[in-house]
Amino acid sequence: MRILIALYFALALCCGAAAASSGCKIVARVPFASQLETPIKHYNRAGPRLATAGTLTDADIVELRNQGFDVIVNATPGKPDVAARERALAESQGMAYYHLPYTDDGASEVDLATFNGLMADETLRILLHCKAGSRAGALLTLHYLSVGVERDDALMAGRAAGLQPDMESELVERLTAS
Repeated sequence: MRILIALYFALALCCGAAAASSGCKIVARVPFASQLETPIKHYNRAGPRLATAGTLTDADIVELRNQGFDVIVNATPGKPDVAARERALAESQGMAYYHLPYTDDGASEVDLATFNGLMADETLRILLHCKAGSRAGALLTLHYLSVGVERDDALMAGRAAGLQPDMESELVERLTAS
C-alpha cells in the first residue's frame, strides 16, 4: 500500500491531484542528489519535477539553473535582504523566484494559492527551500491537503520532503484548530 501511495505522489507532483488518474506524461524531471555537480544542503528530490533544500548559496543557484530548474520558491520567513539577493541571482540565471514565507502562523492563503498554481503547471521544475527543509515540507503538506490528499498521506509526503517533528506538531495543531 505504501508503494502505491508513493507512486500516487510522484504522479500527483507531475500532473496535479486532479489529473493523477488521467495518465498524463511527465514533462520535466529534476535530478536526484547524486546527479548534482555540486552538493546542495538538505537537497531532496520530492518528485519528478520538485526538489526541496535548505539554505542556498550563490553557487547552488547557478547549479540549479545548470540542472534545468525553472523556479525557486523560498519558504523562509523574514530576512527580506536575503530574499532580495536570492531573487536577483535567480532572475539573472533566467529562473523565476517566489518568496512564500512559511511563518509561525503557517502560510498565507495567497502564498499557498501561488504555490498551488506553480505546482499545477506541469512544465515547471521547482526547487522549494527554506533554512533546513522543514518549512518547505510544511508548505508541501499544505499544498497536498489543499488539493484533496488525505491528511496522513500529505504529512508523509511532507516528512519525505524535510518536515521535522516539531514543525509537524505545530502544523497538525493548526489544522486541528481550524
